[in-house]
Amino acid sequence: MKKVIIISIITIFIGSVFFVKYKPFQKEKSPLPILSKNPSPTEYLQMEKAKKEFKKNRKQWIENMHRTAPGVDWRKIDEQTRLEKNTQKLALRKKLVNSGELPTTGKYCETFNNRDLVGYWEEKGSNNLSGRMLTTDYDVENNIIYGASQGNNIWIGDLEGNWTSSLNDYLKINNIQMIKVVPNGNQNRLIVVQDSPAVVYYTDDQGLTWNTASGFSSSGRLRRGIIVNDGNYTMYVVRENSGNCIIYRSTDLGETFSQIGTFVVGSGKMDIWSPKYGSPSVFFLNRNMLFKLENENFVLVTTFNLDFSINAISKTILIGCETQSSLYLYAMFRANDIAYFYQSTDGGYNWQYKSQIEGDYLIPFTKNSFACSSLDPMKIYVGGMECFRSFDGGSNWTKLNEWWEYYDDMDSMLHADIPGIDIFRIGDNFEFALISTDGGTYASYDDLLTVQNISLSGLRISQYYSTYTHRLNHRIVFAGSQDQGFQRTLNDQGGIMDLTQIISGDYGHIVSGDNGNSVWSVYPGFAIYYPDATENTNNSWWYFEGNNYLWMPPLMEDPLNPRNVYVAGGGSNGDAHLWHLFYQNGDITAVEEMYNFAEGHNGTKVSAMAYSPLDPDNRYVLTTDGRFFYSHNGGIDWQFTLEFEGPHSHYFYGSSIIASPTDMGKIYIAGSGYSNPAVYVSENGGHTFSAMDAGLPNTLVFELAISETYLFAATEVGPYAYEINGSGEWIDLAGVSGPDQVYWTVDYVPAINTVRFGTYGRGIWDFVIEDDTSVSEDLIENEQIQVSLVNYPNPFTSSTTIYFNLTAEESKCARINIYNIKGQKVKTLGCIQNLSDVLDVKATQSLYSKIWDGKDEKGKLVSSGIYFARLFNGKQAVTRKMTLKR
Repeated sequence: MKKVIIISIITIFIGSVFFVKYKPFQKEKSPLPILSKNPSPTEYLQMEKAKKEFKKNRKQWIENMHRTAPGVDWRKIDEQTRLEKNTQKLALRKKLVNSGELPTTGKYCETFNNRDLVGYWEEKGSNNLSGRMLTTDYDVENNIIYGASQGNNIWIGDLEGNWTSSLNDYLKINNIQMIKVVPNGNQNRLIVVQDSPAVVYYTDDQGLTWNTASGFSSSGRLRRGIIVNDGNYTMYVVRENSGNCIIYRSTDLGETFSQIGTFVVGSGKMDIWSPKYGSPSVFFLNRNMLFKLENENFVLVTTFNLDFSINAISKTILIGCETQSSLYLYAMFRANDIAYFYQSTDGGYNWQYKSQIEGDYLIPFTKNSFACSSLDPMKIYVGGMECFRSFDGGSNWTKLNEWWEYYDDMDSMLHADIPGIDIFRIGDNFEFALISTDGGTYASYDDLLTVQNISLSGLRISQYYSTYTHRLNHRIVFAGSQDQGFQRTLNDQGGIMDLTQIISGDYGHIVSGDNGNSVWSVYPGFAIYYPDATENTNNSWWYFEGNNYLWMPPLMEDPLNPRNVYVAGGGSNGDAHLWHLFYQNGDITAVEEMYNFAEGHNGTKVSAMAYSPLDPDNRYVLTTDGRFFYSHNGGIDWQFTLEFEGPHSHYFYGSSIIASPTDMGKIYIAGSGYSNPAVYVSENGGHTFSAMDAGLPNTLVFELAISETYLFAATEVGPYAYEINGSGEWIDLAGVSGPDQVYWTVDYVPAINTVRFGTYGRGIWDFVIEDDTSVSEDLIENEQIQVSLVNYPNPFTSSTTIYFNLTAEESKCARINIYNIKGQKVKTLGCIQNLSDVLDVKATQSLYSKIWDGKDEKGKLVSSGIYFARLFNGKQAVTRKMTLKR
């Protein structure tokens, strides 16, 4: 029994009750080596430098992608859009909850566009690959963790690693600074502080409905929120606005606030703190001046000397620990990219310098990244890119683990980037820590000597750049994410998926020229190809040549050869060219296309590429300065659309181009829409464009996808849909049940008539369209038969290929009939072609195809319209709607 020997019998009892009741997972580990006194090997330093540079570039490109006119603040525009949407959504949800129309669990079918579009939202995961967490609170009595994610959601979990649900999918709470659970009569109230806009939310029904506090304006930022240990749960928040710092107090559990103090201070240069487990004292640090709240006023305690100019301070954090005999305080100042640590052992009257650290790996990530033990004031912890502990009050620091060690030991090595460290006490003499990282939440029961990952399953907060679903077998799904790499599942059984990480890192722009049998993706620095993506993980890479690429440049599959791809450049000597990559026998060769899309415009890059599915010789390119190019001969010659400036590119992910699958020459393009429309359409192959933004807020459109009747957009402020031959306005597809998130990618999956979105912080979500065009759900979920039916293209102009899967026995009696809109049989298709040697299929089934040439039984061409292909396998039938446009 190698447990810590507790001083008193009471402590032993309390600690035992805690472990027996909650049974946190544990395993024996030896303490990590102390690295603070030994310099890291040269290669370790190089890896840390590369990681820092990588993160810096990613942050820079994410900022640049929201291009606006000078003086336009895109964040404020998006915040206002969300505020208006959420106000309406909260009111509507309360109405539906009170009327009993909105179920607390299960799917909720929503109608849009005068009932022309009906569907429901379904979460898809990933269930087993986590993302960034920000901060936590812990309900001791019920063993409930409340965790805030980067996706701006509040999650419920426990110390055993069971994460059940998000409490606010429909309401995005931006950059959460504080979560606190407090008793409110016979129930608990959850209080959440949002950074910007400055809003305090609270819920008494576990997030079914949310309310907003009153007493201050939503302008500015809420830098910190605290609840003091006075028995009444008095709450304080610090609001920063236009150089002023205003402190507010609430005495009714966060419902209303009143102003109690104002200070003049620079951005982020202040903090407020109160002992979580000590007296109800409140301290406020304004640069190097410490104040204490006494009799409704903040009284100056001391002004202490710093080893640098106070004008250099960019961040200030105040923490501490109160024991029976003393009050310890710690102050961290970030100045000139150096973290300076100071300590006071007498309640803030006298201070001493302890240490200074240079580099992002130790500078606190957020105000919640600096913490102190509640039992031993000499034990403090700090999280930057990596996590450190000090057992001597900050004089010396020890790193828990190198950031890259996580990938070999996810159970017990911290992921890089530490936004939060929270200390919780059980009884009077036992405490534990919850550490929030970019790879989920960890627990430590031994003062951060060791850690345990408690987010290996269920914490569905991944940040996705791209998804691609196999066009003929919708159970195969590929995804590209931030940090959690390139992922796939080969057998989506419905519901929330477990995805397997094939390779770590940041991956996006997944494309395929053969319906998903092989796929290309891109990482900042190279393109990667999986030639047998449904069979194995073998891959080949091509490193970018030259320079002037987007951080993650888009790809376009080669319409003539699925093993080839186009990469948006960049060029060997800069400028902006297309690169044509050729794969053969494990090797990739590259040819730089001749045409320079920069045309003397310095810094211009190719931001999007597309071709017409009706005639692949018609190709299109959009550049980062909003210029559009088209080619009618497969990219040999290019022409520039004169006197047109499209949506300014968002650099990082590239603008989006979609060519209509039914109307030759019809093209949609999208991008940054803060200073101009976000979507345009051309009816003549790109010669002229017109705005198509009615109903769409001023925001950034990341990607477009298209179905038979709708255009779908993944945007910074949510999902949108546009009926192609409808009212001419965009529809907010989130409704009251879709997650309020940044929607980064969208893919329409025709086999299941589903719009699949990848969000930046809440995983993958499907909008399942409910009508008779999708494969019957009971057939999809039937594990024994698994009949599916899909055709491509759809709509079609002359012929379409119908794909279906059957067992050998079923194929003997299977037939496909074609019916018109009146239900009259048009044609019975003949023998089938076996394609089982082409696609990855189950051993018990084969995939078949049959081409319908648009003719009836007499060989006569049928007219344009709606037709139905009906497959009967001797046991069950499934129907697919098809649209013929001549």
